[in-house]
Amino acid sequence: GGSPASDVPLSPQDHAQDLVAFCDRHGLESVIAIGCAVGAMMVAALAARRPDLVEALVLSNPGHRIVDPGRSALAARASAARGGGMTAIIPAATDAAFLGQPDDERKAAYVARFAAQNPAAYARQIEGMLDADISGDLDAITCPTLIIAGGMDRLLPAQHAEAIHAGLAGSTLVRFEDGAHFIPYQQPARFAHTVMDFLGESGHRA
Repeated sequence: GGSPASDVPLSPQDHAQDLVAFCDRHGLESVIAIGCAVGAMMVAALAARRPDLVEALVLSNPGHRIVDPGRSALAARASAARGGGMTAIIPAATDAAFLGQPDDERKAAYVARFAAQNPAAYARQIEGMLDADISGDLDAITCPTLIIAGGMDRLLPAQHAEAIHAGLAGSTLVRFEDGAHFIPYQQPARFAHTVMDFLGESGHRA
């Protein structure tokens, strides 16, 4: 929640353009792009648009396209946040993201940050994702790609990752059967080892 809030909803493609601008501004000519959930859709859009920039890609808990009933549920969540603030969607939203995970300090820290967001800005970000679809980008992605799916992810179930894997030639799919919606945050050590192994196997310096 520390980033400046946008005045308009932003699609994954809009975020990809921001990432391109960031890389250009800082003179980054080769990156390994890692994203989780809708962040995975953003970095996939980046890799499709700038294959010269993205050397390798890691998509954790990725979405393929947002369709009903998920789309309607997200729209209702945005409306609830606008009308009642972040407390109106807690604990439902946070519990869904941590399904099957320990109710520990890691979850408590996430919930605290989630609750501190500006509800109008949060709603706009959701609204920017309601029609998100990266299926048309897959043919343009040429770099080695690791896809990590969570067996307990109910927000973006593993079927999304499987559809991306099927449409992305040469990609690698790994399932964390006990993984929920935010694998890099909920299982950071295992996630890091999986990413490093993938980069080593694909010939990148880890």
